[in-house]
Formats: sequence, structure tokens, C-alpha cells
Amino acid sequence: TDGTNYFDYAGDTSGLNLTAQPEVGDDGRSITLTYAKPYADWEIAFGGVSDGGVGLPAHGVAEKAGLADEQALVDLIQGPEKGDPENPVAPNAELKKVADVWNTGFDTKSLPSDAGLYLSTGPFIVDSITPDQS
Repeated sequence: TDGTNYFDYAGDTSGLNLTAQPEVGDDGRSITLTYAKPYADWEIAFGGVSDGGVGLPAHGVAEKAGLADEQALVDLIQGPEKGDPENPVAPNAELKKVADVWNTGFDTKSLPSDAGLYLSTGPFIVDSITPDQS
């Protein structure tokens, strides 16, 4: 409840709070989460395709936040030291830029001129948007 809040998320993070840092597979196409105790809703922890959610592309977030590449994003997210109420960590300007892109950088009511801001799941690419309709 105290300190700097970077990322806005309206979902439930209780399941992810039970995990250690995720391990990304060598092929970059898998992720392993280790839970501290059984968690029945593990399948929807990321808001993936199964429940209609769309993840944001790491390379796009990194680029829009001014980072060198997606590895720099991973390093930044994994790197912050943990504070506590008596010794909070100073705000991180670089992480704040990432959070701003994550929170609002992909919001749009029209088709962006930058295709890197398109969001889709699977092989489909949005080619038009009708404001407030579809």
C-alpha cells in the first residue's frame, strides 16, 4: 500500500503472488511457474488466449520505453531490489517509462499508424477499427 506503484492491473494477482520468478524456456516459447502452494486457477494466471486476454509484446514495450531490446526489459523487471516499509526502494525512472507504456501505450480508438502498437492473438492482424464499435 506504500511506495511507488508502476503497473495498473485490474485482475487478481493472488495466484502469481504465490510464484517465484518465472523461468522462460530456452526456445523463448514456454514459461514455467513454481507455486509455493497449490493454486487451482493456474491456467488463467496470465490472462492468455484461453480467457480472451491479450498479452503485450515484450519487444514492443521495450522499444516504446526506450530500452535497447526485450532482454533489457527482462533485466530491468527482474533487477529491482526489494524494499520494505521501513527501507523503501527509490523510484526507478526507467521502470516508470516501461510501466507508462504497459499501462496506456497500447490504448487506442483508431488504427495506429505504428503497426508495432497492434495487438492480436495468433496469426491475425487487425486491419481496421470502427471507433466505439469494433
